[in-house]
Amino acid sequence: MNSKQFSLAGMFLLLLSMSACSLKKAQTSANLKDNTPEGVMDQLVRHQLYAEWLDAKAKISYNDGYQSVTANAIIKMRKDSILWIAIKKLGFEVARMQVTRDSVYILDRLNNQYAIKDLNYLESSFNIPANLQMLQALVLGNPVFFTRKNLQMETAEGAYHLWGKDEMKENHFWMNRQLLLLEKTSLTDDRTGRKMALELKEHADLPDNQKFSYLRQLELNSRETGNVTAEISFSSVEINNPIEIRFEIPERYTRME
Repeated sequence: MNSKQFSLAGMFLLLLSMSACSLKKAQTSANLKDNTPEGVMDQLVRHQLYAEWLDAKAKISYNDGYQSVTANAIIKMRKDSILWIAIKKLGFEVARMQVTRDSVYILDRLNNQYAIKDLNYLESSFNIPANLQMLQALVLGNPVFFTRKNLQMETAEGAYHLWGKDEMKENHFWMNRQLLLLEKTSLTDDRTGRKMALELKEHADLPDNQKFSYLRQLELNSRETGNVTAEISFSSVEINNPIEIRFEIPERYTRME
């Protein structure tokens, strides 16, 4: 796997892990007793999606200004154990990735190569958290990057708009007032100049009165990546059904350092 292919595979992992945003179906705004910024933030944190298992399929369209790629992805997860992603083009698997509590494994199906890295590799290469629990929270759409410092709120166009800023990061959240579903979020890291904006659309039901956004539009901007856009369309999502998750490295594959 050359460096360009390796970065693309890693970017797919980044897009998938940052893009799955979903929240439990919450009270309507009429029953929201605490309409303060802190009260609405509590709703955002409390109404997180719970999933011991996740099995999903998605189509990803990716553009970084130099190349435009469309591929299919299969995502599997077991809470606090494994995050597993396979990338397919034209019906054939081209890459497979697995994140455990301490390592990242990548298979390059095109060149019969594999790589094993520690979690610091993710943070240094793709600017995502080097922690399995945090990655899984991102996949489920549960809040990870947020601050309660200097928390403010306004109501605009039927949404609660929350924002807060600490010494390093500024976060914005837009939540539907009726169902308290997260519809948009953005993050700016002043230290690195990195920015991320995510829109969430087409929410549909999951078991246990939970909802999932099946269509997402993501924009990333940093000195390392430039401007990157992606559209992620989920075709199926199942949660809390035990599934088999296998990651085997064929003997004929050679290790890439």
